[in-house]
Amino acid sequence: YYLAPSAQVDYNEKPFRDWLDAKDLRLGKGESPIDFAARVLEVIREDVTYHFDAYEDKRASVACKTNRTDCAGMAFMVAGAMRASGVPARLLVGRAVADQPTNGLALRSWNNPHVRAEVYVKGVGWVPVEVSYANGDKKRPVTHYVGNDPGDLLVLHVDVEIQAPFPDRVRPARFLQIEPFYRAYGENRFDCTFGPDGWEVRATFLKKQP
Repeated sequence: YYLAPSAQVDYNEKPFRDWLDAKDLRLGKGESPIDFAARVLEVIREDVTYHFDAYEDKRASVACKTNRTDCAGMAFMVAGAMRASGVPARLLVGRAVADQPTNGLALRSWNNPHVRAEVYVKGVGWVPVEVSYANGDKKRPVTHYVGNDPGDLLVLHVDVEIQAPFPDRVRPARFLQIEPFYRAYGENRFDCTFGPDGWEVRATFLKKQP
């Protein structure tokens, strides 16, 4: 499963294959998956501009042409490059948290949907590859973002090819729990308006036991 092309990680499409060839992004003889992942991050950091649009096409084959996408599109590109070279890769979908001091407590921002890639290394396991952080931080080497998990991602599900069983039919739910999924009944007009989602993560400080 983690080697196969998918709707979003569509590395079998010609534009993405052409991009891999143009950037020489193939696993080299004797090259480790971790070193290869770092090379992929270098290319994406050099060529791709971070741009968030909830409704844009984030497929790997599209992002490699527009060179403008967000964390999801960049993660799709990483996963596509790795899978195309026979390295298993998957996607973690959830919410990133960041410290914001409030009333002396560590109130953490809650409304930060995020997608992170992971690659599988034999003998090690799943290794995080944080492409969008590397893209935004030009001061640190990309190797800092391969295999370094800051522990700031609340993972809600793995991969984006989820099929949700709605009453009428099965529908794709790419970012389950990140965006609302609903089914409406009735004759009046539905305005599709939703209130705050209410996500909030607070640090809990342990009290020393006597």
